[in-house]
Amino acid sequence: KVAIVLLNWNGKQDTLACLTSIESLSYPHLEVIIVDNGSTDGSCTALRQHFARHFLIETGANLGFAEGNNVGIREALRR
Repeated sequence: KVAIVLLNWNGKQDTLACLTSIESLSYPHLEVIIVDNGSTDGSCTALRQHFARHFLIETGANLGFAEGNNVGIREALRR
């Protein structure tokens, strides 16, 4: 199994475009974990609306790049 951890912070359009690209992958054992790092641009609503099948973690605050990714990595390992 392969997990893609995608970190988002107020990058709704870029994150949606990235997820659209990821959707074209054909690898059968792929899981996407999106970590929203306290966005205020409506990212979480858009992600839930368009990509509900992926796992979304909302940190509630900007934890920074490294810790935001660590949150996603810990979830990937847990799963």
